[in-house]
Amino acid sequence: MPAVDIRIACLDVDPAAAARLERHLAPDELARAGRFRFARDRRHFVVARGLLREWLAERLGERPERLEFTCGEWGKPALLGQPCHFNVSHSGDRLMVALSDVDVGCDIEWIDDDLDWQPIADEMLDPRDVERLRRLDPADARAGFYRHWTRLEARLKAIGRGLAGPDPAIACGKSVDLDAWHLVDLAAAPGYAAALVAARDAVPLRLSLNPIGNACR
Repeated sequence: MPAVDIRIACLDVDPAAAARLERHLAPDELARAGRFRFARDRRHFVVARGLLREWLAERLGERPERLEFTCGEWGKPALLGQPCHFNVSHSGDRLMVALSDVDVGCDIEWIDDDLDWQPIADEMLDPRDVERLRRLDPADARAGFYRHWTRLEARLKAIGRGLAGPDPAIACGKSVDLDAWHLVDLAAAPGYAAALVAARDAVPLRLSLNPIGNACR
């Protein structure tokens, strides 16, 4: 059966851990990190890439710094010459990584109490879902919007497309064969919504949810 290892980590690590993770990065990753304007964003990028490399290396029996990445037409990451499927998402101070034997997409989103979510929902979600959200009280409607949004993002990442793709029907998930995919909502962390989509090569899907390290404050 398809197996997916889901790892959730805090990106706010101590300086020693950040320095260790930075040593795993390739020159192009270090250059990208250096382009971030704010130190916190740079640190989060370094920690996320370093942890991804460590987890992939652990799964493959390889050294983190030896892994080489490539990406598809719409930016979906992959490992060069390796059989492991994976996907990455980060929001706020949390990182989510899905490691799998099959095509997979994941998304985690910090629930922003100040976001005006309704115009986004009107444009991107199924009108029936938007109507159901409008019947809920404000807090439940906001949480519901983020639940739908993470499902949409995870689905698009699983099929290797993005919201900026050329086909609006695909971008909104309307032309995707949903019967070919598992869709799972995850309780990743307080104040966050998260979802996983994995290829339905067999049923049932076996999930392993592994929170890593100390909880963020």
